[in-house]
Amino acid sequence: MIKINSYVFLAIAVIGIAVIAFSYPYITYLPELGYESVVVWLKDNEYTSPSYQENMTKKREEIRTIQDRVLSTLPEYDFILKGRYEVTNGFYGLASRLGLEKLRNNADVKDVFIDEEVHGF
Repeated sequence: MIKINSYVFLAIAVIGIAVIAFSYPYITYLPELGYESVVVWLKDNEYTSPSYQENMTKKREEIRTIQDRVLSTLPEYDFILKGRYEVTNGFYGLASRLGLEKLRNNADVKDVFIDEEVHGF
């Protein structure tokens, strides 16, 4: 018979809860873990610019290619993808501090914005 140390079981349970927390799409801000909700705008090329409207299938393919190229540089612990834009060149999700720095230094990234609630007067 195998005995499981209660501390090991507790550690596994806590890790399991953390994994479940990261899998839910409605998590928007995890300051205690250093994650920020961000919107990432990518640099355009001739097919992804707002003025290009001739072939929307080509536009979507180009946008997806650039998004994939940028996302492939980020390990899952640096960036949690929440969504992609289809006809504008960007995506959004949760970025760690290191992930935020990697995004800002990526040659394909135009801007990174912290997604914050804005209040009027």
